Amino acid sequence: MWTFRRKFLAAFLLAACAPLATYAVMSFRSTSAALQQQEQRQMHERSAAIVATLQEKGAAVLDQVRSFAPWTVFAHAVDRRDVPWLESNVTVWMNQNTAIHSSQVLGMDHSVVSSAGDFKATSLWNLPVVRAAFKAKRCLFAFQRVKGRIFLVAAGRITRDDGKGPAHGMVVFGEAIDGPMLAQVARTAGVSGLTLYVGAEPVAATSPGAVELPLPPPAVGRVFVRGNQTHVLTELDDTNAAPVGVLEVSVDRSAITVTTATLRRTITYAVLAALAIALTLGLVMASAVSRPLRRLAQAAAAIASGETRQHLDVRSRDEVGRVAQAFNTMSERIAQELDQLSSKIRGLTVEISSLGTVGETLTQAPDVRTELRRLSGMVREIFAADYAALYLLDDGEFRLTASSGNLKNGYDLGELCNQTALAGEAVTARPGKAKLSITMGRTTGQGAGALAVPLLLKDTVRGALAVASSAGDRFHDDDLSLLAAVASQIAMALQNAEAYAKLDAVYLETVTALAAAMEAKDHYTAEHADSLAAMATAVGQRMGLSENDVRQMQYAAVLHDIGKIGIPGQILNKPGKLSDDEFHVMAEHTVIGERIISRIEYLGPIARVIRSAHERWDGGGYPDRIAGEEIPLASRIIFVCDAYHAMTSDRPYRKALPVEEALEELRRNAGTQFDAKVVEVFEAEFAPLVPDAVSSPATPAPTLAQTRGKQSLAGSRGG
Repeated sequence: MWTFRRKFLAAFLLAACAPLATYAVMSFRSTSAALQQQEQRQMHERSAAIVATLQEKGAAVLDQVRSFAPWTVFAHAVDRRDVPWLESNVTVWMNQNTAIHSSQVLGMDHSVVSSAGDFKATSLWNLPVVRAAFKAKRCLFAFQRVKGRIFLVAAGRITRDDGKGPAHGMVVFGEAIDGPMLAQVARTAGVSGLTLYVGAEPVAATSPGAVELPLPPPAVGRVFVRGNQTHVLTELDDTNAAPVGVLEVSVDRSAITVTTATLRRTITYAVLAALAIALTLGLVMASAVSRPLRRLAQAAAAIASGETRQHLDVRSRDEVGRVAQAFNTMSERIAQELDQLSSKIRGLTVEISSLGTVGETLTQAPDVRTELRRLSGMVREIFAADYAALYLLDDGEFRLTASSGNLKNGYDLGELCNQTALAGEAVTARPGKAKLSITMGRTTGQGAGALAVPLLLKDTVRGALAVASSAGDRFHDDDLSLLAAVASQIAMALQNAEAYAKLDAVYLETVTALAAAMEAKDHYTAEHADSLAAMATAVGQRMGLSENDVRQMQYAAVLHDIGKIGIPGQILNKPGKLSDDEFHVMAEHTVIGERIISRIEYLGPIARVIRSAHERWDGGGYPDRIAGEEIPLASRIIFVCDAYHAMTSDRPYRKALPVEEALEELRRNAGTQFDAKVVEVFEAEFAPLVPDAVSSPATPAPTLAQTRGKQSLAGSRGG
């Protein structure tokens, strides 16, 4: 019998060119491998030399940074924010007098003090080389990406001439890797072209006609041929060894490459000719075999596209005929299985969507126990149940926390939940003649009318979740698994809520401990902080601040004078007015407070509020003399409450004012010293407690100099 195998063997024997193709490929590989290895070594050596040349240029930029960073006069200019001096002697001077056309001076608060060239108006504090130089306390250089271009960037800490003492800021110099620089490096290295890429876009090249990377781009470090040139890609890395750009080195094709290409063409033509002869003979012999196989392939493709029911009409009795019969049987079975699987997938999709909705609801709920009441209705809808109930452990007893719907058929879900809590596993129930029949851990073959699963936290039962239906066989094992998943989501949400409550208590204890530290320095400050926090919280809530913002402002109010720890006692408790020098020392307590609080991670957001707690609405405050909306709202609220409490409290340098006069002083300074809106809300919150409080025309508030000399009524010594 002329079987399929014999037909295939006859066609295979006619393909006598297979040995020729094998020999040709092996010969080409062995010959070209040595040639290509030599060429790759040469390209990598050139690439390494070019990167070394760029690093030498970067070393020159680094030398400039090293010559400027330890300069006492420079450091003092940064502290004074003397921008004209910095431009004349550092940033603009470098741009005009050296090959370095990009420079920047950064303050310790990460602000840009002065910049020039390509770095102008762009803060470089977050560049890896700047952060690394600041952390390492020495000058560093690296390739860096700025505004989509690659620069040779060097950075160093600004210190005194002797290099000792704290840093006053950061100085950053940079030289762009542009076309002229690449052209100079290319001439030195003896290559035909250099192109610098960021991503797949060229940002600099030795010639304006630089081409983009091919798609997909070749691997970095692999030598490849494009056009009449040989190329290799090299990464330029920053201080963290992270690539910032790719440098393409191009060299005119060498004799090695040309020889390899000629050999490849010759072998390719010979193999193609042999394949053409074998293909012609093979097509003639395989024609009878290919027809049934083609029909089989078309039917298989139809199944893959979704038309699962296919039938092949093949009458031959050889192997192809038997395969066709087996295919017809398999097609019918696949169609049946897919129908069943589609039905299951639709049901599972609905369940997964419902479970995701439950998890999202619990994760975003500010009060999990309150949200559980709404969740019980969602659970009832998910399971199409008549009733859903959630029981939680409370004082040693399981009590109904949330429910939805009406209970039918006499199901005692409380008893079911009690049993699942005792057993630590799911229970199901069916209505019986005398009492409910209960099954542990699975449903019966006919299903169940009620399900209950435990809420487990660290293997401890904390409650139970149950559903019930009037249909006695409504629920099955799939429903039991889904209910257990919902219960797991609820248990995790309860655990997260308890963990958050404990964490919040720790935060409050920490803030209380910090506030207690102030009491040892200034007894007034500790009592003042408690009262101030209460007033600020009331005003913040009345102004519509969120719960989180009110809590942070409460912390800031308690700790706004923590910086007084660093103020000498003779100034802090001086009975008379302070001199100018003493006032400036006292004014430093906001900066000291910011420095202390910023080191505590979870209190970090209130550090700026503490720093700005004595800024005036008209810009006459301290330490930064910012004004208006630039001052954080929490700082403006604390400032008003601070002034009111200071005026109504006895101090070493004056007696307390009556409440009416204190409120009048706030009104008089609204819009100049204080935010008028905050004063309005403060008065609405606290003026009703003062029956005789009356308004009077506003008068100009004292300036900062007047405040410093007079110790004005609507102010204090930083507290």
